Amino acid sequence: MILYCGIFFQHDCLPVRLLDLFHELAVKGSLQATENSLREVAEIIQNNEARNHKLHYEIAQILFRTAPADHPAVKFARKLLDGAIAMQKRSEYLGEKVRIFLQAGNYEAARALAFEAIESDTTPDMQLLIGTSTFCYVIKQ
Repeated sequence: MILYCGIFFQHDCLPVRLLDLFHELAVKGSLQATENSLREVAEIIQNNEARNHKLHYEIAQILFRTAPADHPAVKFARKLLDGAIAMQKRSEYLGEKVRIFLQAGNYEAARALAFEAIESDTTPDMQLLIGTSTFCYVIKQ
C-alpha cells in the first residue's frame, strides 16, 4: 500500500500510478523516477487491463502529448498504441499513429496508413483521415 494525500491505495491502483507518472513527467522531470513510474504502470496494465484497447489508446495519447519525442514515455506510448491497434483496428487509433508519422516526417507511411484506415474501418473518422491524406499528398508533390 502507498499513502497518497492521507489515503491508502493498493500498489496496483492505476489512476494513482498514472498521476504519479504525469507528475514525474510534468513537474519533477527526473528520468530515473519516470522510468520507474513507467515500469509500474506497465505492470499494472499488463496484470489488470491487458485487453482494454481503449485504455491503452487513451494513455498513449496523453503520453504522446506530454513527453518529448525522444523520451522513454513516448516509446512506452508507442507500445501501448501498437497494442491497441493489434487488439482492434479503429480509425481513431490509426489516426493517432498517422499523426505520429507526420510529426516524425514520415509522410509516405502516414498517407498509406490513413488510406488503410479509411478502407478497413466501417465507421472511420473521415475528416481526420481525409485531411491527413490530403496533407500527405500535398507534401509529396
